[in-house]
Amino acid sequence: MARKRTEITGHAFLHRQDGQRSLPLNTGVDLTMDDDGVEWGVLPLVGSREAEPVASESVHVTRYMRRVVDAMERATPRPVRAVPKPVSAKKRPRPAGPPPTAELCPACAGEAFPGCQLCAGVGAVPHERAREWRRRMG
Repeated sequence: MARKRTEITGHAFLHRQDGQRSLPLNTGVDLTMDDDGVEWGVLPLVGSREAEPVASESVHVTRYMRRVVDAMERATPRPVRAVPKPVSAKKRPRPAGPPPTAELCPACAGEAFPGCQLCAGVGAVPHERAREWRRRMG
């Protein structure tokens, strides 16, 4: 199975330690990998944007670099998914449907007729509205 071409660009802020001496290695990185090999372009952070290529067609080097890149991906922190804050019962939206203090519509007897003038086809109305309708209708 052929693997696709992988390109990695960025900066490397490393230190080389040789006994008593420490040397910062701050460079730009342009890494390209495919089935034919690996090419690592080293760029200075300032000045010329011309990369000094370091390439290898060795299968062993290519496999090694893929393992390095995979390890870098695993070590990279993933964005944390935001968790919604809890909502108090007072602010929580009410479920759809008839309000909790509802009763069957007295005009359509809870049949939810689309043309019902009192409940507009819901089949239930608040207690106060049903009481007012009964008072007017006698």
